[in-house]
Amino acid sequence: MIKDWQIKLIFIVGVLSVLIVFLFDFRGILALVGFIVSFALILGGNKLLNYETTENWLKFQMTDILRQIIGGVFILFGGVIFVRLVLSLAIAVIISKIS
Repeated sequence: MIKDWQIKLIFIVGVLSVLIVFLFDFRGILALVGFIVSFALILGGNKLLNYETTENWLKFQMTDILRQIIGGVFILFGGVIFVRLVLSLAIAVIISKIS
């Protein structure tokens, strides 16, 4: 489960990273698309993971478990895309401008 402050932190870091890439490199569109896709996957996975039902909590349902697994996988893929396409690109741009 992702908390609200974590989602806000991902959003702020993502926006700052995209701005850095837009200002100093030609791959700004790639960073923007990667941020949008990763943030959508993270939000969608969070919705699936935190989906509340009116069912009895003792009742075992395979669909609930599958929904939580799929939500976790979406969050994992979104996080990997965010780190690989957005954050690492911004760090590489900063390092290339410093040297």
